Amino acid sequence: MFARSSNEVMSIPAVGFAVGTQIACKVDGTEQQVLVQDLRKGMLVKTSLGFKAIDRVGSATAMEVATLSKENHSELSADLTVTGNRCVLVDSLTEEQRAQIVADGKIRVVEKKFCLPVSITGAVVVQGETTVYNFSLEHVDKLLSRGVYANGLLVDHSCILHMMMKGYAELS
Repeated sequence: MFARSSNEVMSIPAVGFAVGTQIACKVDGTEQQVLVQDLRKGMLVKTSLGFKAIDRVGSATAMEVATLSKENHSELSADLTVTGNRCVLVDSLTEEQRAQIVADGKIRVVEKKFCLPVSITGAVVVQGETTVYNFSLEHVDKLLSRGVYANGLLVDHSCILHMMMKGYAELS
């Protein structure tokens, strides 16, 4: 938690991927799928702009997760379960999606792709305490996030600042 003003405290929600999510990485010079819970600092993760090193990796507790089904997302190699504030990176938005995103805040763009929150994709939402795993990639800009491949789908990851402020349990 951090203070926005002297009288207001804001909670930062956990963002992440469920156990078993496969993240595209470079291991021993070849592209391989690595389980998110097995990621460690310094490993190379595939982004839409090449491979980048992990800066931080950790776990946290989320109170709600959403599952994108392989049947509805042809890029997926398996169903993908993430927190609802994780975003799928897409080339365009429908007017309905644009209106929903604007109503909730503002439209974000990562690497020239629109951030479509999983919470508005029709994903199946499940309530309950769940451990999620998250990571940030090395970059001089602590607010920058990139597109990474999770179960074959291009999604966002968290910036370094989010990982620092949320207080994830660091994986060693």
